[in-house]
Amino acid sequence: MEHRRSMTTAAAALLGTAALLAGAAPSASAHSATRVPTARVVVRGLNNPRQVWRDHTGKLFVAEAGTGGSTCMGTGEDEQCIGTTGSIARIHYPGSTVNGTFERVVTGLVSTAGPDGSFAVGADGVSTDEGRIYIQETYAPPDVVPAPIPSDQLGKLLRAKSFRTPEIVADISKVEFETPNPDGYIDPATGQPELDSNPYAVLATHGRQLVADAAANDIIEVRPGYEPRVFAVLPQHGSASTDRQATPTSLALGPDGTILVGELAHEEEGDGRVTVLSSSGQYLGYIGKGGSIIDVPGGLTTVTGVAYRSGKLYVSQLFAGIGDPPGLLTRITWSEHPTVTSIPVPFPAGVAVDPARNVFVAAWSIAPASGAFGAPDSSGQIWRVRF
Repeated sequence: MEHRRSMTTAAAALLGTAALLAGAAPSASAHSATRVPTARVVVRGLNNPRQVWRDHTGKLFVAEAGTGGSTCMGTGEDEQCIGTTGSIARIHYPGSTVNGTFERVVTGLVSTAGPDGSFAVGADGVSTDEGRIYIQETYAPPDVVPAPIPSDQLGKLLRAKSFRTPEIVADISKVEFETPNPDGYIDPATGQPELDSNPYAVLATHGRQLVADAAANDIIEVRPGYEPRVFAVLPQHGSASTDRQATPTSLALGPDGTILVGELAHEEEGDGRVTVLSSSGQYLGYIGKGGSIIDVPGGLTTVTGVAYRSGKLYVSQLFAGIGDPPGLLTRITWSEHPTVTSIPVPFPAGVAVDPARNVFVAAWSIAPASGAFGAPDSSGQIWRVRF
């Protein structure tokens, strides 16, 4: 599957991560525990739900990548439509709600999707801090985005209060293009350094924001009064001659102040991982097949969400599992000999967990409110799982 490609149209420019999501799904590792946890649908009707964030009051925020728009380009399978349908949704009582409602507290965010609204990209990341909502938009060259789409959002970290217009906090993609090839990746097809950006997830905490750039394979730090800087570069998987980039999709706080980075990596079974960084960005090791922190039997596949609480790690695996549609939500005990428990979740993305051990996960993360592929009950959703 092609992880990088030239951005020649607005639609193609916004499809960096959608290209990662659209390939064939690999089969799952057979390392799930026998007991199957139960799941409840908290809300339905979301548009391509991605990162999920629980704030200090218990409210749940969901980044909705949107449904694209009315300006379409390309033909057939390559047709993509762009608009301002991205948003941030808020759920007030996620721990007790079943088949409930949500409200969109930020709207008008750039989105590109297929004509049916599936596989959108745009507002992929959300986090909150001190009452402010931080939103991460994907990148596209502004000169290929048609007016009146607000191209100034692209590649930017945004900040908003509920029902207010967001403001730009930092230009995340600028770091990739103005710092010479931070990840050192060489395109094996051309032998040249590859510069590409797709900011995807945000972690706002302690007065700073960290952003995972899925295409640049690094984490960017934003602090008030300073230019954004490279916080950590993620190691490539395998040799430099293979296209096995880390592709970070998710961020969370781990034990002892560590930073957890979920990596989509390559689509091969077991190739995904969760990298562990210190609070200052030092690489400490990883969780996955042969992991130096935790060795997960069978490994992880296409990680798109990560959360941690009280000695338990929760991981979304987008293309894992033998079901149709694919997807697993997995709990891993943080120990030398971990126990691993998984539950099928269709196309899962962001993960969050509360003190009562309710785990919230975005399901059907590639689908609009109208559903996808003609599958029943396939609108974007948030599920609650008890392990």
